[in-house]
Amino acid sequence: MRVRHNKTRDPKGILFYVLATILGLLLIGLIIAFVVRLNQSYYRYVAEPNDILRTINRGDYADAWQDVLNNRAQGVTEKKDPAYRLPYAVMDYYIAASYYTVYQEEQDPEKAALYREKMETAYDSMGELQYLAEEIDACFEVERQTGETE
Repeated sequence: MRVRHNKTRDPKGILFYVLATILGLLLIGLIIAFVVRLNQSYYRYVAEPNDILRTINRGDYADAWQDVLNNRAQGVTEKKDPAYRLPYAVMDYYIAASYYTVYQEEQDPEKAALYREKMETAYDSMGELQYLAEEIDACFEVERQTGETE
């Protein structure tokens, strides 16, 4: 003789199954969102002009230069967005001053003169941030030119 089992399911078991399915789907969705966000932050990050200026004001020129390089690689230029003109000019001055110092030390007057000219062009573009040129000059021990040549 066979014993028949009642095939009705326990309501707690059904509830557990539904909650486990919902939590699993939620976890998968969060993992996908995290990966997408991580991808965007590394490959599509564009620093805002104020972020670059804050980095410059902290004196962290290397990070600011990295932001400028990344922005330019992403197609964010001064021509497309004029808000970037000042921070980019400061960083262009910084890089020109660093190369100028290198070529001065290597006693290569042609390249040093080229980068001195780039420094002056960037200085003219710096607008109200020209006071930062003094700080940058102090970093590289460069003397400001006031119209006459060295």
